[in-house]
Amino acid sequence: MATNGLLTALTLYRCGTLTLGQAATRAGQSDDTFARTLAQYGIPSHE
Repeated sequence: MATNGLLTALTLYRCGTLTLGQAATRAGQSDDTFARTLAQYGIPSHE
């Protein structure tokens, strides 16, 4: 189950407000883990 922080990070990343690294930090994940999370949610990686 996604946490509120993860959903916020996903949304802000998708809108281009945060970089992948910033969004990963906000979500409490490493960059690699967050990139895999993006793929799970069908969000393309910009980096």
